[in-house]
Amino acid sequence: MSQKNAPIAPHPLIARMLRAAGDGGDVVELRGYPGHSAPDTLTLFLDLSLSRYLEIPQDAILASADPEGDANGPTKVYVRASSQVVAARRVTAAEAVRAASRPSGPLARQKWHLECDQDEGGRYCWPEPGEE
Repeated sequence: MSQKNAPIAPHPLIARMLRAAGDGGDVVELRGYPGHSAPDTLTLFLDLSLSRYLEIPQDAILASADPEGDANGPTKVYVRASSQVVAARRVTAAEAVRAASRPSGPLARQKWHLECDQDEGGRYCWPEPGEE
């Protein structure tokens, strides 16, 4: 049992994060499974389907903590809240083409028509903004 009014030491992980953050900026906790990464980036899979992942710059990582009690559990990674990370989802090539061909934002509100051209290789069509 601890003594009444005894000072409580900061948790070592908290002390390490505060030292690394330096400026006292906000910190976020990300949970996932580290995968193969480039030397300057951590790839963190968000679940075991391996379809969603984050690419986190190594210099944005303040600290990490291994899974508690379950060696197969997710790792906790603490990063500066202001850090730029890449959030990605693995899709098939066909899904990527469909997603890339769908306009969004102001382009989605425009009227579109197909422009076509033909040469010895066949007929080619592509979407163009504006009315035909």
